[in-house]
Amino acid sequence: MQNSKLKSQNYISKSGVSLLELIVVLAILAVITGVVVSAFSRFRANSALADSKEKIILALSRARSRTLSSENSKVYGVHFQADRAVLFTGNAYSTSSPTNEMYVFDSRAQISSISITGGGDVIFRRLTGETANIGTVVVQGYSDKILWSTTTISASGIIE
Repeated sequence: MQNSKLKSQNYISKSGVSLLELIVVLAILAVITGVVVSAFSRFRANSALADSKEKIILALSRARSRTLSSENSKVYGVHFQADRAVLFTGNAYSTSSPTNEMYVFDSRAQISSISITGGGDVIFRRLTGETANIGTVVVQGYSDKILWSTTTISASGIIE
């Protein structure tokens, strides 16, 4: 009986977690978290860029469509600023016009380059939808300058 007591006293359970195992698990979790956060950040930047380009195309398409349909017997155009595209009525952009429609970009994207003949406005001609204001508008990621997207306006009024 005494031998059995000695044997049971010598047997000690070692089911705990060592400090080294804990450090390894935390390091693996840190690496996984870093990869996920980086991928999510890139996804958000790409989404902001795509959204801003879509707003530019939408503003230009609406201006051209309204001009072609002679809505209110007027011409329509789009004025570009760093953080927005503004659809306006008439042959010239006016900041105070109540009919202006703002297409504000996501804060993670901005227009970095406007290369349009005749300035920063695109005005479409009635009945044809053509424009003399041809060129490109480049949208770039605000913090990630590697990301960019170009919208091209042709003389026929086609937007790509």
